Amino acid sequence: MLPINKNMYWLLILFITLSCEEVIEIDLNSSKPVIVAEGVIEKDSTAWIKLSYTSDYFTSEESVKISDAVVQIVNESGNSETLIHIGNGYYKGSKIIGSEEGLYTLSMQINNETYSATTTINNVSEIISVSFEETEMRRQNEDAKYGITITFTDVKEENNFYMIKLKVNNILETDGYNLINGELYNNSGIIEYAPLMSSFDLNDKIEIFLYSIDEDTYTYYSQLNDDNAGMMGSSTPYTPKSNFGVDVLGYFAGWSTCYYKTTVNDK
Repeated sequence: MLPINKNMYWLLILFITLSCEEVIEIDLNSSKPVIVAEGVIEKDSTAWIKLSYTSDYFTSEESVKISDAVVQIVNESGNSETLIHIGNGYYKGSKIIGSEEGLYTLSMQINNETYSATTTINNVSEIISVSFEETEMRRQNEDAKYGITITFTDVKEENNFYMIKLKVNNILETDGYNLINGELYNNSGIIEYAPLMSSFDLNDKIEIFLYSIDEDTYTYYSQLNDDNAGMMGSSTPYTPKSNFGVDVLGYFAGWSTCYYKTTVNDK
């Protein structure tokens, strides 16, 4: 038997390995577009909703706006109106005005299918005061940072729910919103709330939006918070439950709003 040169041996192994390779093509199916709805009726305002379809995960195309839906809203008295499409998937009402303790059902007909959702508008809560306190959340040689405490009214003997959004120097905070369950407080008629993740610089301009929401809306936005956070790092976040049903992403919410504007100070 003739001896095999070491270099020839390794070339032979490489040839056998390459000849065994097989190209495997993976078929990544595109998902079926799903309706996305984002609607609100607010105290002293008419209803509006934005409608679109989800875009394919594997494309960079923008979502397709829905411009041919038939959207109607009905209040607890049976009064109804059809919302008008004003462009870019945006529909707006003009007659039915949101009122405290009002019950509203919004329906939309899309591709011969009808989806409906119901919401209520809770009584408005009033912001009593806003205060700031210097925090320890700063690095060496960094200017002082200030935390915020928002004090507002809470109806006694009722389980109320709230959402707070903050604008800082005309820019909405990246954290999005803060949710408050009034049941977790002492039912004294007043809630003092301090967002843990919010800190500001001296003389920042702060705008506060306090939304009084119903329990279903609170639950939806709580789930949305979990979803955006990846369920504490989970690889399988769930989809928040829509009041339009399982075939729609998004929500139709009702709320009343209190607005407050102030400047960060050290007094």
